[in-house]
Amino acid sequence: MLGAVAVGLLGACDTADLQREFLEAAQSPPSGFTQTDPNGGVINADEDDWRTAPVFVGRAIVDPVYPNPVSAGLVTVPFRILQFDELTGGVFVRAFDVNGRLIPLGEMVETTGPGQYTITINPAQLGTAELHRLFVMDVFGELISYGDLDVR
Repeated sequence: MLGAVAVGLLGACDTADLQREFLEAAQSPPSGFTQTDPNGGVINADEDDWRTAPVFVGRAIVDPVYPNPVSAGLVTVPFRILQFDELTGGVFVRAFDVNGRLIPLGEMVETTGPGQYTITINPAQLGTAELHRLFVMDVFGELISYGDLDVR
């Protein structure tokens, strides 16, 4: 019995280490982006974009935003919830504005059941034409995924 507890604790430590590494990577400056068409088709993938945080593996998946790059109009942030009551309270998209403040870009609060969801954001809120890091979070501010949006 003690062996099972020790193995469980080691697994938890591994997840904590992986989560810490994921959060450090999310805080790095945006670099590269997953290019998508207006319907969500991936043209060119950036392997760093839209990975699932270790604590959300098996619970949620964020798919690449589209269209990316964008010069005008709205951007869709698609995500899937894989189990019931995993993201109760909602999913939120945030980014840093030109003043370095974390701002809300969009949200979906009705997220209790498994399925496909989308959040629509207006990249004009970001204020500048450049590469921006988007953060997808739960109601508690826990990072689910991140990726870069090229605003032109």
